[in-house]
Amino acid sequence: MTEISSRKAHFQKTRGKSLQSVCEENSLTCKYYTTKNPSQETYLTSIQKAVDEGAKMIILPGANFETTAYAAQSAYPDVYFLIIDGVPHDGTITMPLQQIRLV
Repeated sequence: MTEISSRKAHFQKTRGKSLQSVCEENSLTCKYYTTKNPSQETYLTSIQKAVDEGAKMIILPGANFETTAYAAQSAYPDVYFLIIDGVPHDGTITMPLQQIRLV
């Protein structure tokens, strides 16, 4: 899933092709979802659509999806969520994200 942004177009295209290659090499299906109006509401709508269509894993690229990932992981406990370059949180983090250690 991603948001549409012309300044990020090359990165989005490369990421999409890379994910598609991984899926093909491992006999997995892959579908790319986008939204033109980035907000947690539209992201969650796209996630709901993906889950309804049978998604078992949803990959979210970046910090813009942190609160969405946090909300979605509770709403869809049987779906795996992978957030790239981000940390799921409820929006009330009081320390800089750089101080959070990932294990």
